[in-house]
Amino acid sequence: MRLALHINDHSGLEPARMAPGLTRIASTAEETGFSRLSLTDHVWQVSVIGEEHEPMLEAYTTLGHLAGRTRSIELQTLVTALTYRSPGLLAKIVTTLDVLSGRRAWLGIGAGWNEQEATGLGLPFGPQGERFARLEETLRICLARWADGDEPFVGEHYQLGGTLNSPQALSRPRPRIPAGAAMSVSRCALRRDTRTRSTSTADPMPHRRWCGSANTARRWAATSTPSRRLHCCRSPPTGPVK
Repeated sequence: MRLALHINDHSGLEPARMAPGLTRIASTAEETGFSRLSLTDHVWQVSVIGEEHEPMLEAYTTLGHLAGRTRSIELQTLVTALTYRSPGLLAKIVTTLDVLSGRRAWLGIGAGWNEQEATGLGLPFGPQGERFARLEETLRICLARWADGDEPFVGEHYQLGGTLNSPQALSRPRPRIPAGAAMSVSRCALRRDTRTRSTSTADPMPHRRWCGSANTARRWAATSTPSRRLHCCRSPPTGPVK
């Protein structure tokens, strides 16, 4: 059994103690046998955990800090809302984390749910169907950037002039993707495919395109390593950090 630790609350740490405090948590988790550590990816605290004004650090900057202070524990967000970072930039961020951590980065990504936060950041949110379509394109862009080549990407929601990525991620064949993200695309693809077949028979291409998306998502999920997660780890109260 592989255990993963999730941190989604920093309220027990004063800002001046956050760096050593989080280092202590990550190092202790690594030393006691946890295989993965994840951070929530929000800019302010969500209501199901605490108060909006409670402290929240930017996730990938924090993961980069922890990568330099650990040796083996794998690192990811749980999870990044896809509209918070453009797909090409997100692939580069995860690549950088993978290179600097020595093959320890995961791509944790989802369609997003916090419209209030997205609006507060001035970011697009969109209806659920659009967000899942963007999630599929984001995964395709990330996979293209982690493959050899520099071909343009033209999708319904994203267009990239090229997918060059240098240096490449160290993980092979790519940084890992949790099964949940892939299967969410799969379920959305199947729902859209069902609606397409029930409303139109003039063009068979949407059916083939979405079935292909579902099959691709299943392959992504099949290559992911399952683990047990211990959720809602609150940062410890401020105190001496040895």
